[in-house]
Amino acid sequence: MAYSEDFRQKIVETYMDGEGTVRGIAERFNVGKDTVRRYLKLYREKNSLEKKPHGGGRQSILSQDDGYEKLRKLVEENNTLYDREYCGLLKERYGIQLGKSSLNRALQKLALSKKK
Repeated sequence: MAYSEDFRQKIVETYMDGEGTVRGIAERFNVGKDTVRRYLKLYREKNSLEKKPHGGGRQSILSQDDGYEKLRKLVEENNTLYDREYCGLLKERYGIQLGKSSLNRALQKLALSKKK
């Protein structure tokens, strides 16, 4: 869990003011010792306690080479197939290997519905 910058600042200031050890401050603020050490290191190196930007996650294989449009086309052609059949057609026609869970997330993202 990412703590607010104000909370981080209180932890660092408490340590810098000599109000306790890393262990004591961790107990006082109910955080781990490594968290206190990390905030101190960050403050010393960057003179800031800003949160790092979110790194993002893994992109769907459908986000490449118009994969979402290819899926949309398959569903528009026939919306009565089972998930495994859509996955098979994507692989057969376009070489896109996709699991059923990823398929359903993509359909939801595209606001497409299927009958099965």
